[in-house]
Amino acid sequence: MAETKQSKMVLKKKRWCPIMAPKLFREAKIGETYLVDPATAIGRKMKVSLMQITGDPKAQNTKIEFKITGQHEGKLITEPLGYELNNAAMKRMIRRGRTKIQDSIVLETGDKKKIRIKPIVVTRNVILGGTQKELRQRMLNYVKEKITKQNFEDTMKELLNKKFQKTGNELMRKLCPIHTFDIKQIRRIEEKKLT
Repeated sequence: MAETKQSKMVLKKKRWCPIMAPKLFREAKIGETYLVDPATAIGRKMKVSLMQITGDPKAQNTKIEFKITGQHEGKLITEPLGYELNNAAMKRMIRRGRTKIQDSIVLETGDKKKIRIKPIVVTRNVILGGTQKELRQRMLNYVKEKITKQNFEDTMKELLNKKFQKTGNELMRKLCPIHTFDIKQIRRIEEKKLT
């Protein structure tokens, strides 16, 4: 009879690797993943509530998207890809008897990164078409001016501490009563590599 060959199974031991936020978020631990090799996680994306990072309950309606870019001493290093408001927060902003003006534009930041940004303005009451047009133009001009002068990280920093929104609100309030000006979403557009 012929002998049967048995192959030996090689078991690789998995371990928990912490995922760390960048310096902008004080290098807080934003999660962990169970891996054999931390290098296999590079390129993965994840969304985390801002409340989980900062501990501030007021920030629970904001999600930050991260991309794992590297590893250092068993820890996975990330960089921010975007910022997004929750749908529930958007619904609370927009009520009957108000006008909503929103747009979606692609811009290049001061550090030559392409981003898609979606600003939104909600007025205190219904406004007419001419005023809507002027308000939309002011909103777009403000966003273009701010984004093209700053790098992506500074823009994220201003969005997180609401300085970006406050300055825009004050500018647009001169035209008509504004309930809120906010950024619904900002996301870095990654260039796809051709293979």
